[in-house]
Amino acid sequence: IMNYSKCFILFFSLIFSFAQAQNLPLTKKKKLNTRIEFGVDRGIQLSKNFPILKSGEQFNLSVSKLYGSHFEAGIGVGYQNLEDEQFMPIYLLLVGKSKVGNGPYIESSIGYSYGKNNKYKHAVMSSFEGGKYFSTGIGYGFNINNQYTFLVSCNYIMQQSQVKHYEGETVNYIEDLIFDLIVFKVGLLLK
Repeated sequence: IMNYSKCFILFFSLIFSFAQAQNLPLTKKKKLNTRIEFGVDRGIQLSKNFPILKSGEQFNLSVSKLYGSHFEAGIGVGYQNLEDEQFMPIYLLLVGKSKVGNGPYIESSIGYSYGKNNKYKHAVMSSFEGGKYFSTGIGYGFNINNQYTFLVSCNYIMQQSQVKHYEGETVNYIEDLIFDLIVFKVGLLLK
């Protein structure tokens, strides 16, 4: 299922980017920006037992609209792989810029992640679920030309999830998990 998700995200990003590039002269009134970002994750998984060190990678795709010259809002989807866990967040993206062109920016995302854990793939008495997703960070945009900006950012991500343990048909125990991660991302902003 995750292979289909990866293919869908890549296919969607390529089609949207191609369509946007073809219509650049026509989009003066409704300017949409597309962000394609790759990141490296490092952090811990917190549970009631003990913290577990986690590493991984992620891919994000978002579409946003510029309001004025300093504020951007949009929606996004991502794929995050953390060793045994995989998450697919869907989120609202907010970006604030200090100036147009080259310069720093802050960004925040809030949403929900669908989750999967390879350890619970074939478990009969337990299941793994995703949960709330939150990310905030700072970055810097380097203008390449009028159509492209290279992005570099550092973000904090908080990802919630749950492991449900069953006794028969009823839930006997719910274990809440929190993933606290630092993410270093590079990307491209298509204007």
